[in-house]
Amino acid sequence: MYIDPLNALGPSSFGDADVQSYLNSSAVRRALGVEHSLPYFMEIGNNGYDQYTIEYVVVCHVKLNSKRKTLYTLHRYSACNDNVDSNETLPSMIDVWRDVIGLASKRNDRNTEIMILNGDLDGIVGLKGTERAVREIGHGVVSEQRRLWFYNASGTPDHVLMKKSIGWGPTLRSRDAGSQIGGFVLRVGIPSDNVRLRFVTIREAGHMTPAYAPMKTLHTLHAMFEERELAPQFPENFFDVSDDEFYNSGVFADWVVDARGYL
Repeated sequence: MYIDPLNALGPSSFGDADVQSYLNSSAVRRALGVEHSLPYFMEIGNNGYDQYTIEYVVVCHVKLNSKRKTLYTLHRYSACNDNVDSNETLPSMIDVWRDVIGLASKRNDRNTEIMILNGDLDGIVGLKGTERAVREIGHGVVSEQRRLWFYNASGTPDHVLMKKSIGWGPTLRSRDAGSQIGGFVLRVGIPSDNVRLRFVTIREAGHMTPAYAPMKTLHTLHAMFEERELAPQFPENFFDVSDDEFYNSGVFADWVVDARGYL
């Protein structure tokens, strides 16, 4: 086992990922319409993420002039390399996000929900760095404070837990845990009336939030597609009260009860 740079805690989800077995399973091959071809063979090189290099061989059966022929194709893909012109100015994700918001703002016939997710254990794309970039999208203007959001941590069937890999869904449990903290949500102020931008953190999740925290990620997607809030707004003067009022008079407790109803 090696340390997974995509998740600050826990084993690598790639260490036991078996893409070859999945693509060679009868159900998948039947769904793809290739059940009578040769098995799919794949080699993933450089699993240490130095340059994200992937090498794979695709083997397939084809018929040419009534004759069966086997084709082998070697593919190499490298997501990162050092061949960059020092004089070239590369755009940042801030520029990309602003372009997306600009295009969405032109759609006057509909509202657009944009949600940027970040696992709080992501060792590659750090939470603080993403939040800082998101704040820059709105030129530093944030419409509200961070708010906790909750999700229904229902139990996962035992047969699913037994089949899943160690790195997939490490926070899943067999027993219902009820309403639990899923992370934080921050709404960013942007100059558009028909676009809503939210930055959402996923608690106990690494780089690929659907893999590390499938239940929490699914909850955020439902909220986005249904155009609903992940948590209620804070009451007026929420942060201006004394510590005694905040904790002992029920101000915070009342808000938490309300927030746990947003499931």
